[in-house]
Amino acid sequence: MLIRVRNNDVGKAITQMKRRMNDEGILRDLKKHEFHLTRSQKRKVKHKEAVKRLNKLKRLKEEHS
Repeated sequence: MLIRVRNNDVGKAITQMKRRMNDEGILRDLKKHEFHLTRSQKRKVKHKEAVKRLNKLKRLKEEHS
């Protein structure tokens, strides 16, 4: 990833870098590998994410109806 600083505007470059890292999922991946999870903890996290996705889909479906 290459971020260019133009006109010595470092703040704008940092904002752009954070946006790109978020879009590419780098931060999410780092947080995921930050500490060790047991199998049961991984299962719980996976289930929680699935429920979250389903609720989001339901909410979006209700908004469009």
